[in-house]
Amino acid sequence: MAVAPKKVSFLAFAAGLAAIASSALAQVKSVDPYSVTVAAEKGDLRCADLTQAYRVAQLPKGATLTVDGEGQTGLRVAYPAGSSAFVRVEDVDFDAATNNAKLTKGSKLRAAQFGGTYDFSKSWKGLLDSELPPGTELKVLETIKGTDGATIAYRIEVPSVARAFITTSLVRKADGSAVTKSETKTEKVDPKTGLKIEGTSTDVKTEPNTGVDSTSVKPVGTDPSPTTISTKSTPKV
Repeated sequence: MAVAPKKVSFLAFAAGLAAIASSALAQVKSVDPYSVTVAAEKGDLRCADLTQAYRVAQLPKGATLTVDGEGQTGLRVAYPAGSSAFVRVEDVDFDAATNNAKLTKGSKLRAAQFGGTYDFSKSWKGLLDSELPPGTELKVLETIKGTDGATIAYRIEVPSVARAFITTSLVRKADGSAVTKSETKTEKVDPKTGLKIEGTSTDVKTEPNTGVDSTSVKPVGTDPSPTTISTKSTPKV
């Protein structure tokens, strides 16, 4: 008798992807900050250094981002102004008068999945590497309700410390050169023989390219009046 294949639950899938993401993040190398510009028609920001990681924002051609880390497939960048994240209702006290939510416990928040609008039900990945402490105030943009009408989360402004990833091939440096990776020879010494061992390491180099638009979307915290991106969602009270 044929046995029906077992269905893989969404939580199991998410847990597996989270493990892969953690491994990928461990290989991200911090670098001195530099600017890149989206050269493709659209530039997807993702929640991790993985091409299959979910999208957290989509930027137009010419948008400018600040890079502070280089991974295996993408660059770690500051979120652009206008981006969103989520916090669970049980983790905060909400003040309707100020439209602020104050953390009552430590939280990494959640990286908001973006697909035209932001979807809390599919936003499972932690936004931050470390928890924000209790007492941290967050600006609320939208109240998220469940099917029973009860509040389950709040959509909030992304904190300035949050980071996302963009595929290296989608961007150019500010001077119009492409960001590429190449293997260069390095010399290591065998501790047993004292002889030099020839190996390889990954370095970043640039190649000339022209025709990149100069329109920019400023990273969070770099300008008092940054350009914002549209979320196409209507705030709810």
